[in-house]
Amino acid sequence: SKLVAPYSNQLMDSMLNKARKNNQEKEITGMLLFKNGFFIQLIEGPGPKVMELFEKIKVDPRHSQIKVLVSQRTEERIFKDWTMGFKELNADELEKMDGSI
Repeated sequence: SKLVAPYSNQLMDSMLNKARKNNQEKEITGMLLFKNGFFIQLIEGPGPKVMELFEKIKVDPRHSQIKVLVSQRTEERIFKDWTMGFKELNADELEKMDGSI
């Protein structure tokens, strides 16, 4: 998704604190990456709870251009210990990332 609201550390901290609290209560885990106003997010958990969260994200006025890239069921969580991991990426980190399969 694209962040519509002006970016600030205070906004991001507020979003993450709320997400982490709510995710813990709903047994949701995942991670959130941010770069140049755009988010990529992976959400894990019980299907109905993930869909409920996604419906809230879709109507959140701070986001636009929301797209689902992949939706699938898995046996194990990738981020089982994270209520919501977060990383703001910089250009150097992106250059060092391996994009191969």
